[in-house]
Amino acid sequence: MENLRLNDDSLGFLRSAAKWARLLAVVGLVVVGLAFVSEIFTATLLNSLSKPTKFLLRCIVDDTYRWVYLGLILVVTALCALPMIYLYCFANKLRRAIGDGDTLTLAASFRSLKRYFLLSCVMTIMVHLLVLLHVIMIVVMFGIG
Repeated sequence: MENLRLNDDSLGFLRSAAKWARLLAVVGLVVVGLAFVSEIFTATLLNSLSKPTKFLLRCIVDDTYRWVYLGLILVVTALCALPMIYLYCFANKLRRAIGDGDTLTLAASFRSLKRYFLLSCVMTIMVHLLVLLHVIMIVVMFGIG
């Protein structure tokens, strides 16, 4: 398998895949960035709309909730951006590998693609499990069934 050769058609397909992967990665990172900015704006707006209270315990709980919410926003944003970063790395390394004819860079690009798919798969499974947990909670809370 070490003497794998790519013909012109295969190289053209890989070039096209690199262009599309780069476009998807950039669009994904822009969407994640806009979502992050909108979440920070929403958190700031909710913070300014909250009524001041004279109970110290209530203030501590509200402040703790706000910091936890901000931390959760940062974690979710990082988790959503990570697959896009791997996809962007794949596209750049693949373009460089095709241009230079370097098999080591080609292997590194496919390693980035593998990481992209692995992380995307894990995140998809996690989201499906959270949706299933949500449905189970609704059934238990409302006694449906």
